[in-house]
Amino acid sequence: MEDKTDFIKILKHLKSNWLFLFFSFLGPALFAMIISLLIPKSYTSSVIMLAPEVSAGGSISSNPFGLLSNLGLKSKGLSTQALIATLKSDFMTSDIVDSFNIQKMYKIKKKREAMQFLNKNLIDISINNIDGTISISVTTHSPKMSYSIANFYIYNLYKINNILNLTTQQPIVRIMNPPYIPEKKSAPKVKFNMIIAGILGLLFGFTFIYIKLKLINGNKIP
Repeated sequence: MEDKTDFIKILKHLKSNWLFLFFSFLGPALFAMIISLLIPKSYTSSVIMLAPEVSAGGSISSNPFGLLSNLGLKSKGLSTQALIATLKSDFMTSDIVDSFNIQKMYKIKKKREAMQFLNKNLIDISINNIDGTISISVTTHSPKMSYSIANFYIYNLYKINNILNLTTQQPIVRIMNPPYIPEKKSAPKVKFNMIIAGILGLLFGFTFIYIKLKLINGNKIP
């Protein structure tokens, strides 16, 4: 019964401090909005392709050297693991850094560092085991550049295959969703950032009022 009474008292104190709580929400939300608007916009372009095994009518293989043996294919096919390894390889990354002048654009002195920056910050290569697709997402501050790099992956894959002779199968991959020039930014998400900041600010306001009441009145809430 005492806990219920304390809860009601806390609600009354919160009501009497509604203006403080309002600004506890509004202040961080506005700050997050300003920061978000100052951050350069990012745009993401993606290409989605079928995993080679799925394209051939099977399922994703755990064999890194070729298609599932039970497919009965005479030609040597590229496995999903080998395809992803090629997409993430230094061959591919180096060609992108050179072709799009990543070092100059992001002011990176060493090529190796530019390659690491590219893989860590601009490129996301993932596989969906459920539907058997591989996606390449490219995020930069330029819509056209994001599209161009995503598109470059497809064409450069054939160049690398000619050099390394990975597979004789054509086409190497089947594209489900080709890349496009993004019209909307992918980041920063201004509204989302404002809501999160506002909620955190509001929680701080609640906590501040509760602790203040406890410190002033001991363990009892007037």
